[in-house]
Amino acid sequence: GRGERRGFRQGIGRLIRTRSDLGTITLLDSRILQRPYGRHFLAALPHGVIHRFSRTDRATVFRPLVAGCQC
Repeated sequence: GRGERRGFRQGIGRLIRTRSDLGTITLLDSRILQRPYGRHFLAALPHGVIHRFSRTDRATVFRPLVAGCQC
């Protein structure tokens, strides 16, 4: 519900605090696309590029996004 979405936004806010901050937010739960409440979580994301990937193409899509990450 709303509490979960609020916590989700707060977590994103801790990652991205200014316009110059960069971050990668990875949602690995397919319910975000399959359930009606998923659109609310997607709407909570900051504007940017969204990449969708499946189990079969995750290596080719996801790895370049995190290559060079200073994690």
